[in-house]
Amino acid sequence: MINCCSNFAHSQEVKMSHTCSHLLVRCMDFRLEDPIHEYLKKHGLVGKTDIISLPGGIKDLVANGRESVTIQQICMAVELHGVSTIMLMNHSDCGAYSQHHFGNSSDETAFHYRQLCQAVETPRVVFDNNMIYTLLYGYKNQPKDPSFKIQQLYIVR
Repeated sequence: MINCCSNFAHSQEVKMSHTCSHLLVRCMDFRLEDPIHEYLKKHGLVGKTDIISLPGGIKDLVANGRESVTIQQICMAVELHGVSTIMLMNHSDCGAYSQHHFGNSSDETAFHYRQLCQAVETPRVVFDNNMIYTLLYGYKNQPKDPSFKIQQLYIVR
């Protein structure tokens, strides 16, 4: 693993007395609050997860790779809090992707799947010992539709 936080005052030897096992990179969209809390609770991750909220979730990571604000934030969580599992999340009906005009929900899901596949590449190289997995939250017709939950798409080691 490289010291990706070299532009910060911290080194890999610096660890906080408080640690957590997981990190979630998610969109800042307020509609995700309840589903994310439910997901974290279901998996025993409440209080064990750092959360990075940015417009478009992984959009910055896909566009800017190692130079992204997202990777800098991930570095801080890994180095300071000892994060060992990184979760990357996107969701449908995201305003950060409003310039894309999806023909239907299948097209939109396929687009986000491709974005998530691209998003794992940088952290996979930078954090070679961390587990990385992706999540997609989708809305059907109504944002509160209980039949549409967060789905784990795949895991990358």
